[in-house]
Amino acid sequence: MNGEYVLSIAKDKVLAADNTKNEYLPAYNSGVIKVNDQDRPTIASVQKVHASQYKVKFSEPVKSLTGANFSAKYVADGTTLSVGTTDAENIVLDTTDLQLKGELLVNLNTAVKSNKEIELKLVGAVDWNNNLLSPNPASIALTKGESDGKAPEVTDITVINPQKLEIKFSEEVVKFGTAAVDVSGNTVTKVEQDKNDKTKFIIELISPLLVGYVNVSIDADAIIDLYGEGIKAFSKAIQVKEDTEAPELTSAVIQKDGRDGYEYLVVKFNKDVNLDKFSNLYNNVLDGKEFKDYVTRDVKVKAKTVGKGFEAVDPDVKNEYRIKLDDLEVSYDGGTNYSALVKDAKYTLNLPAAAVENLTGKDNDAKDGAISFTRGSDSVVSGQEVVKVQTNLGATDGSAAHALGNNKVVVVFKEEVNEADATNTANYSIDGAVVKNAELAADKKTVTLTLEDNKTEYRGARYITISNVRTSGNVAMKESFRKVIELNENIAPTVKGVAVTSNVENTGDSTKYDVTVKLTFSENVWNDTSSDFGVFLNGTEAAGVTASVEAVASASAKQELTVTFTVSKSDFDDKKVELRAKSTIDVQDVKGNKLADNTVVTVK
Repeated sequence: MNGEYVLSIAKDKVLAADNTKNEYLPAYNSGVIKVNDQDRPTIASVQKVHASQYKVKFSEPVKSLTGANFSAKYVADGTTLSVGTTDAENIVLDTTDLQLKGELLVNLNTAVKSNKEIELKLVGAVDWNNNLLSPNPASIALTKGESDGKAPEVTDITVINPQKLEIKFSEEVVKFGTAAVDVSGNTVTKVEQDKNDKTKFIIELISPLLVGYVNVSIDADAIIDLYGEGIKAFSKAIQVKEDTEAPELTSAVIQKDGRDGYEYLVVKFNKDVNLDKFSNLYNNVLDGKEFKDYVTRDVKVKAKTVGKGFEAVDPDVKNEYRIKLDDLEVSYDGGTNYSALVKDAKYTLNLPAAAVENLTGKDNDAKDGAISFTRGSDSVVSGQEVVKVQTNLGATDGSAAHALGNNKVVVVFKEEVNEADATNTANYSIDGAVVKNAELAADKKTVTLTLEDNKTEYRGARYITISNVRTSGNVAMKESFRKVIELNENIAPTVKGVAVTSNVENTGDSTKYDVTVKLTFSENVWNDTSSDFGVFLNGTEAAGVTASVEAVASASAKQELTVTFTVSKSDFDDKKVELRAKSTIDVQDVKGNKLADNTVVTVK
């Protein structure tokens, strides 16, 4: 986006290249950087991923594309092909990485003929500053490859450990998802291609397999090779053997986390383990010694709070765990009284038996003096933080979407906020949207942002930036918050046309008309109740007159709705007749944007 920007790096946030030193860059603020982006995006490359898939890489991220931006035909005879984002199309677009990475996957489905050149034409693509693609339109040449007639096969399955399998194929295959492989019904959480051997994939499970036999199965065509040839249905029983070797502690070091400034005791084992006693250091006290000022004392060390123990350094790593030193306390009288660990004191603690166990349940052995460290000091990073931002499409912390409507965004702060800062709309910026109001909730941490109506023109990813919101104690934010959120467009439908299609005499009362009015909207709409409009005669609501609006399901949204009402002939013939939207109106587009409740439609 064009404008003036300042690059800010908070201290203790960016780790130096040699991360073994735990050194972080100091705080940095650049001068004003002026951005005037007039560079048009281009197609940087077109890569054939496999026989039926191409990756189109743009020079920069591109706004949303749909089938409407494309046309396709066989070069030889001009026969057209359908293009879209659903599997029903001949050419299926995967736009997952388009808006942030500028990458588009183009899939040629089974109906597309092999070895026939296709011209795929793209029109109207723009970057985030609305610079149009160059050239526009742009043509992309595609050709679906022939199958090599040889289906990929599983040649070997190796049990790395009870929670990790290695599958080797007869040839390189396209990377597949977690649903492609079934391991006796156990949930597969991760699939990763081996960096050195592209025919191997590592399969990780949500929990360790039990000792014994399990069945590994793959459905037919769930995995394809680079020619698009699908695998045949596969099933094989494999044995998970008991690991009889006890895990061993290989290191215990102190690391300072630059994100919070605390010192952590980090322990590492020679194999993947599950925590046993180490999961709860409140009840499982560690014995050892403290060395300070040439004095040696017997000590007991435990967690300060109930249930506190070591935690995984990384969710994907099962042999390395840590605990904050500030969460530990020491006793010198056998466990009666406890106090904080002493700065600059050296502690040598005994590793108890069954602190951890390997993935088949074998405990570690006890080892005296195995854990040794010196307590330094914490440099706690203080300041306000944004915990998460919620919209009706999702949240920045990965939690579920909330029913907020298209005009609301909720910001949750870590600490109670300075009310003036939190309610100042200038402190919130959302690409492609305008914040018109910021309301602070009773908890003093949650702020609801209201967006200007009819300003958010597209659905999709955009940045939200939050800055200058202090805590209630006037402590500044550690750094500006900037993350991607998903918003729906909030352009409300409007009435573009009105026509009286009939006004016939009421069969029960000859002094009245049964009036039918057709309303034409700016876009497809739907409606599930009839009480949406009041009938007004010369500016006054007609008593006892009910306007019934055609009910339409959301899946059948359309651009025209009929409204019927019964009114006296003299009123209809002699007075100005209007339909005015009620506050309860629920005529809305497919994105949930409702017709404005101040809508006035002149019937005659």
